[in-house]
Amino acid sequence: MRDHEAQPNIVLLPGLDGTGILLEELASKLAENFDVTVITYPMDASLGYKELTALVRAQLPDKPFILLGESFSGPIAIELAVQEKERMAGLVLAATFAKAPKPRFLTPLISLYHSALAPAWLSRALLLSGFGDNVLSRKLQTVLTSLPDAVVRKRLREVMAVDKTEFLHQIECPTLYFSGKKDRLIGAKPAELIQNKVPNCQAQTLDAPHMLLATRVDVRA
Repeated sequence: MRDHEAQPNIVLLPGLDGTGILLEELASKLAENFDVTVITYPMDASLGYKELTALVRAQLPDKPFILLGESFSGPIAIELAVQEKERMAGLVLAATFAKAPKPRFLTPLISLYHSALAPAWLSRALLLSGFGDNVLSRKLQTVLTSLPDAVVRKRLREVMAVDKTEFLHQIECPTLYFSGKKDRLIGAKPAELIQNKVPNCQAQTLDAPHMLLATRVDVRA
């Protein structure tokens, strides 16, 4: 029988979709040994990183917890690791970044985003890179097409403007960074920056795409 008081809670923060649907299998696996909380984001185009960070902070457990930030949520997890350092038992970052992972000159192109014009094969190529099964591919497409275009554009603009590097050297808890060898979306530089700046950071590179949490549920830290 698990000792719930002795185990830290694991809090999962989702990728850009904000739904937590793509983390369901991981959450189920972790729940075999831990108390797991998956925080989701409202489909409100007015919410940027500042507002979402406050939203997450208000939902964090009162006891020690491990915070996992995937992709879009990395900057939120990084800031909260400093704001809530007294309760932070650990920080896990997966395929994510502390500052804009791509050239900012691409920002004007975000206004052209429309889910109806985004081919399914492109999403699979960038996010799955040949990994995952048909079930995951269909789930991904269902999630992406369900997102309001205004929300996606807002979150993409937030990504292109974010810079949380000032917090990296202030992180005191043990930190683990997962990156995927086949990550076609953000590449290797974001991982290098975090590993160089966070004092107590270990890194693990997986044979995985950007969506490594959905395709490599078998991984053990």
